[in-house]
Amino acid sequence: MNFKLGSILRIIGIILIVVLLAAIKLLIDSNTAQKQNIVVLQKQVTDIQGMMSKVIVEKDKVEADLASVKDEKDRLTVKLSGFESSQGRLRSEIKKLEHMLYVAHEKMVKKEQELKGYLTEKDRVISQLQQKMEAYRSEMSRSQNRSQGRGWGSAGGDNGDGVNNEDQDDAVRMEPTVVQSRRIRLNNDAKILDINKEYDFVVINAGSDNGLIEGDSLNVMRGKKYLGRIVVERVETDVGVARPLYKSLRDIVKRGDKVVF
Repeated sequence: MNFKLGSILRIIGIILIVVLLAAIKLLIDSNTAQKQNIVVLQKQVTDIQGMMSKVIVEKDKVEADLASVKDEKDRLTVKLSGFESSQGRLRSEIKKLEHMLYVAHEKMVKKEQELKGYLTEKDRVISQLQQKMEAYRSEMSRSQNRSQGRGWGSAGGDNGDGVNNEDQDDAVRMEPTVVQSRRIRLNNDAKILDINKEYDFVVINAGSDNGLIEGDSLNVMRGKKYLGRIVVERVETDVGVARPLYKSLRDIVKRGDKVVF
């Protein structure tokens, strides 16, 4: 009985030893596998850390690029705002210039109409003055003819007026000298015939026959008092049209004021 129990115990001991050895081997194999797994895991962790570092670097680059893009966007936004503001100002300036051009055009049209009216009025006045001067010359011619007719009515002796014909012949012979003297006096005594304040011009009784040309500058006198200057704008044979150099002169000058070359 004791022999059987001892055998059983030995068998159990052997089994326990075998189991223990198997457990130890299993444990050793397990540790080896775990170590290998740990090494693999450590390598994977290292690789992941490297990848994370690269990702972080890329992230930093992307963030820097995004910041640069944002700055560029802000700069372009500011420029666009300034451009829109400048465009608005330019539109406003263009509208102002268009309005100024329109006003200037209207003024130019009005001035052209006024100038046409002014020239028409000047031509009318000059025509009237020419008619007056023609009538004056005709009257002077008739007076001279009557004077010459009286002088040539008979040869010698008394012509019935109590004047000796020889004296009349002398008077006739003196007529060219008198006419020449009148023309010289006319040159020296030119005067204002008419004034047009609406169109700002005066008419004088001297023209191209007196040597007057357009652009001549003349002095206006009243007795010994100097009134101002006028500039000749148009010349006919015996009449001229001039413009006061200063507008204030048109309110001062009168018909009959003397014009000095």
